[in-house]
Amino acid sequence: TIADGSRNVISQKASFEPKELPKAVDSFEPTVLLFDGHLPELSLQLMKKFPNAKTVLDAGSFHAGTKALFDKVDWLIASKNFAMSFSENESVREAIKELNSMSKNVIITDGGSRNLPEGRPAARAKSKDHGLGFT
Repeated sequence: TIADGSRNVISQKASFEPKELPKAVDSFEPTVLLFDGHLPELSLQLMKKFPNAKTVLDAGSFHAGTKALFDKVDWLIASKNFAMSFSENESVREAIKELNSMSKNVIITDGGSRNLPEGRPAARAKSKDHGLGFT
């Protein structure tokens, strides 16, 4: 939440992909859904279940999950590595142009304190994670 930084985490790099969302999701009314690409099928189910929620993909690396989601989210926050893996171009600016042609809003970060290519400071946020189990 904006008030205290709390968020509900369904899974973090699960060793398997559950086929159904946890029952606890039925009580949610999220305004934002943050995905990392590790559970693409569940991510797509969440997007369908909560069509009014803004969607964000944290794409640190290019893999099957980030590939399945990057053009379906409202915001793509991609690492420089993702952008450069995705693009055959060696220019970060050109990689951003390519991603922008396929995704709605693209932000590229170097994983540190700078956004690329302009070098503006990146926002920092504290979060409180609440894990949810699968039933």
